[in-house]
Amino acid sequence: MQLEERLEKLESHLAAQSSGVETKLEVITKHLERLEQAMARGNYNNSRPRRQVYSHQQPLVELQPRTNTSLAQRLALTSQSLIAEREKLSNKEFISYTRNRDPMSTGWEYHPNDGLYHPVK
Repeated sequence: MQLEERLEKLESHLAAQSSGVETKLEVITKHLERLEQAMARGNYNNSRPRRQVYSHQQPLVELQPRTNTSLAQRLALTSQSLIAEREKLSNKEFISYTRNRDPMSTGWEYHPNDGLYHPVK
């Protein structure tokens, strides 16, 4: 008998909670309907200011001459392989080779007078 009483109490408690949840859902549904109607009429005004979008270009970074080690890292090569390619290829071929490996597709030319690689536009 005691088990039946506890079961009835539990059922009535769950029924009361369920009713409360249904009531809350009804309130939310009505509120959403009012918002949709206001938006459809054009009466809805978002009080937050809109974020203005600016289209601008990033300033161009002027590439500086690089050492053998620095350029080799940029091109994902070893210093020795960069020197080997430079000695094996003509100047024009080397510029094309470096352009194909460079992350920004920049060609590089070796200047023996300062021992640096200079970017080629």
